[in-house]
Amino acid sequence: MKSAVVSLAAIALTVSAAWAGNPRTVSINGEIRGIHHDPGGAVELSEIQLQAGLATVILERGVLVPSTPVAGRPVEFAFVGRGRFELEPPDEVEAGQLELFTGSRTLSEPFERAVFVITRNAAADAVSGGVPAVRTPAVEAAGDLLSAWTVSPERRLLDVEARIFADAVGDGLAAGFFCGVFDGRRLGRFLYVVDPMENEQVALGRFVRPDLSRLEERKAQKTIEKAQREGKLIGLEVADLGIWDTWLSSNLVGFEGAPAPGARGVEPEHYEVDATLAGEDLDLEARVVVDLRVVAGGLRAVAFEMGPDLIPVGVEDGGGRDLDWFRSRNELVAVLNEPAEPGGRIEIRIDYLARPLDKAAGGTWVQRDPTGWYPHVGTIDRATYGLTLQWPEGLDVVASGAPGGRVVRPGGALRQRWRLDRPAVGISFEIGAFEVVTGRAGDVAVSVAVDRTGQHAEDVRPQEILATVIDVMEYYGEIFGPYPLEQLQVVSAPRSYSQGLLGFISLSTPAMKDWHIWGELLGIEDRRTVIAHEVAHQWWGNLVGWESYRDQWISEAMANYAALSWARNRLDEGHGRRLSRGPTAGWRTDLLRPTGGGRPVESLGPLVLGVRLDSSISSSAYRAIVYKKGGLVLDMLSEYFQEDRFVEILRRLVQVASGRVLSTDAFLSVVAGFGGTDLEWFARRYVYGTGLPEITYRYRTEDIGNGRWAVVGTADQVAPCRYRYEVVETALWLDVLRTAEPQFDVSESTVVAPIQIGVSGGGEAGEQRSLIRGRLLVSGESSPFRIEVDGEPGVVWLDRNGEVFGRFIAADRWPRRSGYRRGLGLEAGGDAAGAREAYRRALTAEVAVIPAGWEDSFGPVDAEAEGEGLDARIRLAVARLDLDRGDLASARLEFQRAADLVKSRDRWLLDRDLLVVESRLLLLSGDPHPAFKLLEGRVLGRRPVDAPETWALLAVAAHRVGEDETFHRARDRAAELGVDLGPLAGPPR
Repeated sequence: MKSAVVSLAAIALTVSAAWAGNPRTVSINGEIRGIHHDPGGAVELSEIQLQAGLATVILERGVLVPSTPVAGRPVEFAFVGRGRFELEPPDEVEAGQLELFTGSRTLSEPFERAVFVITRNAAADAVSGGVPAVRTPAVEAAGDLLSAWTVSPERRLLDVEARIFADAVGDGLAAGFFCGVFDGRRLGRFLYVVDPMENEQVALGRFVRPDLSRLEERKAQKTIEKAQREGKLIGLEVADLGIWDTWLSSNLVGFEGAPAPGARGVEPEHYEVDATLAGEDLDLEARVVVDLRVVAGGLRAVAFEMGPDLIPVGVEDGGGRDLDWFRSRNELVAVLNEPAEPGGRIEIRIDYLARPLDKAAGGTWVQRDPTGWYPHVGTIDRATYGLTLQWPEGLDVVASGAPGGRVVRPGGALRQRWRLDRPAVGISFEIGAFEVVTGRAGDVAVSVAVDRTGQHAEDVRPQEILATVIDVMEYYGEIFGPYPLEQLQVVSAPRSYSQGLLGFISLSTPAMKDWHIWGELLGIEDRRTVIAHEVAHQWWGNLVGWESYRDQWISEAMANYAALSWARNRLDEGHGRRLSRGPTAGWRTDLLRPTGGGRPVESLGPLVLGVRLDSSISSSAYRAIVYKKGGLVLDMLSEYFQEDRFVEILRRLVQVASGRVLSTDAFLSVVAGFGGTDLEWFARRYVYGTGLPEITYRYRTEDIGNGRWAVVGTADQVAPCRYRYEVVETALWLDVLRTAEPQFDVSESTVVAPIQIGVSGGGEAGEQRSLIRGRLLVSGESSPFRIEVDGEPGVVWLDRNGEVFGRFIAADRWPRRSGYRRGLGLEAGGDAAGAREAYRRALTAEVAVIPAGWEDSFGPVDAEAEGEGLDARIRLAVARLDLDRGDLASARLEFQRAADLVKSRDRWLLDRDLLVVESRLLLLSGDPHPAFKLLEGRVLGRRPVDAPETWALLAVAAHRVGEDETFHRARDRAAELGVDLGPLAGPPR
């Protein structure tokens, strides 16, 4: 028998409209599935104002076409005419995000076309109560607009039909749903949603599809069709491929201006899952029984998160009575037989089918989504679990929780139950042919399972994993407190990521492979700190949870900090266990990597934006910022408190927060309270802010007698700059100028840095040397310091090993580099003359001055390469200043000198600056045609220089030579990136 499930895709189509038989809900289902525009209901509107959450939608004049009714009234409408969308962000973080994506910190956006989904009766009545309209081209256009919306990917991905259904059956929460889709005059298409069932009810943004060629689109379609024949990616269309850019997300505001979070109306207390895996594809047939606590009034429907690959076949209440239900793309909405009130308990049972396992290279099985193989419900969604599995003989299962006895069923199938009695974020399992090794970490039984048929599994060492897990468990038990369960199951899985659920850790098999020297060359993290990170989640993420996506950084950053702490204390002292690459290795490269718009990844948003950090601007910002920056700043907080005191604070925090979820504010408040200090500076700069502080330090040594010396110096701090661009009219025609503004207020910035002083301890040649370690607090623009030591200091380092979230430059050792940074600071402050002089001095300064006797501490220095790269940057900076003041001859000379210095290895770093200076030279010299050709080839080429400046310059050049199509494209893209287009401004085409 091939499989108990003949065709999951076919079954999905068959059961997607299944009902218990209530005529009213059957009718509602048909009305939703068959919704279309109703031109006969068109009305003319004027001066209608809708208040929707934080936004105001003004319909100044136009026509509105409704959809056909659902449960007696239309809920979707299309508008063609003249309107305006207005919104002011609730805080600085959201204002920064709005500016990142739109170029403006507030919105007042005109539009001429819009679609609305409105479940509120009063608002729906307001927009549909105009004067009946006659058939006109505008009415026809509105009808076409509504028809296009009903088949759009945004409507599917937002599960709009689920909200319409819940409202139609009388659910109180869904009655406040609003969705607006606008064709903005400047911004183009964007969406605004108010959903009372989301924790943050208000969301503004855009769905961005990848720019696929026809060939790529056909390949994607074939891939999707193949997956759907295998019971995966059910219902997915090529149009659904893309990513959401969230421009703004926020709570609604309640009484006295306090945030009023939304909710799903229920929270789960217990999940009981009974599942059978059968057939050669291990198809899953399951029932999940969820015990729910009601937390909202007026509850008539319960919305479960249920991915499209899970196929519901029946829904019941706790008494076994059938419930009506509705299936949208990502949700299942169950209709209660009686309304539920706060404080009550209900039970819902869902029968479903799925194919959750993939066959990986080598023939082993792997969960496609370790927690997405069963339905979820609730806003916090932390519950206890029971899991019963039945599976074919010849395979084994490892799973979350305490195992019960294993039973052999008739025919040889195996059956076993696991229980998880502490609230957890999920439960999971893996199936395969495992090699298992066991051990103990104190009272905790530890088991490691490796399927040798998996990807790279032949190079995985179970005993090494076990030894590492045990060592890490014992260390964390000492610093964070006891592990909460009696057992821990660890399994390798051929996935690209690892995951730590309560009592169950799945480790990426490739990450556990011994890559030897290639690991260092390829930047692969040491597998032992990967293990340490996942084990830390038993405390951080499971024992102490997070409240929302804004607080999830605590779990990941704390896991990275814990892994760093373990590595420092257990791996740094020889025994052949030296740490190669830790969890924050390469952080500067990852955080300072420029995005297409020219901004460094780190500047895309603060830690509290969580998963929103990944967008069309960067698909790697979340991991770089939350994991690496988060780990660094917590490590710096450890330096601030001193490690012993910090881990004691964390231990006490675990004690008081065990079994609870924490918000970011609560976490920081508890740490500050236990630490007896104010952490507002830390929160403002490192948790809610962006910007990598730059510290230049200078020092001298003084002989103070009796063999003692003093190191006396200053550490000067500056903020990195964010540039704004403007098209301006000059005496030489149009130009693009930039102005700088600091990313944060240096006077409020504090950095805690480790300081190391290399001391010569005497002897004829001063050959006895030692390192004295301490910490230095750098606050504000300048921090003097004086440190007395025994022996003559030879060298001083701040953050020698690159462990602190900051950039440190020893001015006396790197004179040219520090001179260049000084010039940038003066230029950003508007002192062009001072900047030119600083750049001039930097060009004549030494590249590196190595203290005698300490050469080996620095490693090899390629002074020639360092000097050429710096000189090229300095000369390009001077050329920019020359262009700004109209000195084209000097700018041309500096540009040529810079171009001659740039080697192929550095060209990608200076590509944008070289292009900007050269194209500005051509434009200001009256040569627009070669400027246009240069910019067109580089900005629109195969490897585009996608930056605000380059797009604005292309718009200037295209306008000058009459290339209208390119002009409009470049102008619109420059506007998206926040360029002030000045004389070139206009509505998008």
